[in-house]
Parts: sequence; structure tokens; C-alpha cells
Amino acid sequence: MSNISTQNYHANQAGLSLLVIVIILGLAGLTLAVGSSLLGLGELELSVISDQGYETAALADACTEEALRQLQIDSGYSGSAVSLGDGSCAIDIVSAGSNRTVTVTSTLDVYTQVVQVQAVVSGSTITATSWLEL
Repeated sequence: MSNISTQNYHANQAGLSLLVIVIILGLAGLTLAVGSSLLGLGELELSVISDQGYETAALADACTEEALRQLQIDSGYSGSAVSLGDGSCAIDIVSAGSNRTVTVTSTLDVYTQVVQVQAVVSGSTITATSWLEL
């Protein structure tokens, strides 16, 4: 081969090597970008699930407070269904003398939270002796 042909051959090889390196680096960067995007979407989904869980727990607490308030007004209150925002609660009260077992089941979308409170009724005074989130 002549000197000019050899130089062109080496230049083409160097250009081809550089092209392969650029393609590999581009693919690595693209892989990192796609991975980061998917991780971000996963984190967003977990955040939404967490928020709905907190909202369901807050709904259960609000309905339990409402049940205790209703008991204070009327010691014979035995429960009801309550709608609040996008959620709902089923309140069930079991009486045994002055003792009450208040069970509240709150539902928001597909999430459910159950709270059970043991309380003692004395006139218009309600004393909660236990509060459990089941």
C-alpha cells in the first residue's frame, strides 16, 4: 500500500473507533435517563399511595370523633353511615351498660382503615379508655 492509502486507512479506523465510543456513551446516557425517569414515576406512585393512606386514616379519625360527639349528645346513638369528601365511614356502636365499643370503618377509593374505641358514657361525659387502629 502507498503512504496515502495507509494514512486514509488509519484515519478511517480512528473515525470508526470514535463513532463506536460515541454510540456506546450515548446508549449509556440513554439508559441512565430512562432508569431515572422510571424511578421518578415509581416514587410518584408511592407518594400517591401514601397520601391516600393518610387521608383514609384522617377520615377514620374524623368519623370516630363524630361518633363520640353523637354519643355525647345521645347516649343511645348506635351508629350510622357518614360521607365526608370523597370517602365514607360506617359507624357501629355496641352498648354494654355504660360501656361502648365504637367501631369505625373508613373507605376512600380502595383503601380502608378501621378504628375501634372503648368508651364509658356517664351522662354527657364520654371517656375513651382505648383507641386502636386495626
